[in-house]
Amino acid sequence: MEDHILEMLVHVPFATHKEPQKVAIVSENREKIEREIEKEIFLNLEITFTNDIGGLDSDSFDIAILDTVPTDDKIFPHLNRVLKKDGLVATRGDFQTLKNIAPEFRIAMPYLVHSLEKSSEILILASKQYHPTADIVLQRSDFLDGCNYYNSDTHIASFVMPNYIKKEIAQFVKN
Repeated sequence: MEDHILEMLVHVPFATHKEPQKVAIVSENREKIEREIEKEIFLNLEITFTNDIGGLDSDSFDIAILDTVPTDDKIFPHLNRVLKKDGLVATRGDFQTLKNIAPEFRIAMPYLVHSLEKSSEILILASKQYHPTADIVLQRSDFLDGCNYYNSDTHIASFVMPNYIKKEIAQFVKN
């Protein structure tokens, strides 16, 4: 399940952003994240691993990836600040994370990673410009090799929510 989550945490933002070049990553799973990023053979990426988003320069990253559920909601204004005008962030999360990140971005949407062994995992994509289903770069996502879970169909389907969840999160989701 963990590898499925990392695939979706990495490849959804890369297939959503039109031309990602600079990426900031907060993760304890550096080697696994790097293996996922290596699958993005069509991209020339500059990766920065950090534990201090607040210490990064403003308007300097296309994508931020947080391989953890943020416990301090003060991180969200910093994420907005370090991302370029078309930047986006993918993070592990929950209902509270969605509620806290939504005011900082034009688009904020949860997406689910399903498993037969465990319950679903919630991830969140928040973006200043790109919509994760309307702006998917199919030329990139359709030709991604080596994934066990991610493909362009799971990318789009992961954002589909049942009505009761849609109603519950409607005030926070911006799409």
